Amino acid sequence: MAQAIRSSAKRGAAMLESALTLTVFLMMVIAVLDFGQFLYVHQALTERVRYAARTGAVKQLPAAAIKNLVAYGTVEPPPGDNPAGFLGMNPSNVEVAFEGAGTNANRVRVWVTGFQYPVFSPLIAGRYHNMAIRATAPMEGAD
Repeated sequence: MAQAIRSSAKRGAAMLESALTLTVFLMMVIAVLDFGQFLYVHQALTERVRYAARTGAVKQLPAAAIKNLVAYGTVEPPPGDNPAGFLGMNPSNVEVAFEGAGTNANRVRVWVTGFQYPVFSPLIAGRYHNMAIRATAPMEGAD
């Protein structure tokens, strides 16, 4: 009888250890995936903002076209009412400012604010705002 109690206690301890180890392992895997997603979103938005600022400066684009370039990848929005852009972004997340008109400091500033992305890690799951991403490009002469 004592032998049966010892073996069932060992099985219970092994199951508890396995459950705890699996829980920690899965939380770590989900955290790595969330961190990778954060890095991807940040880098993709940074490249879009830089591209839009440079293109807007070289081609002398208006603010609405630069916003569309960041959100949709084209200067014209796609057809339809309120279409979703890159990762659900829309032009209202993009701000454009022209500074120093008529001077050597003529620049276009583009930045993305208020963009939300989901986090799946337990205990911190939800939607979080991305850091503001900014780019500035000097305006080029007219073609």
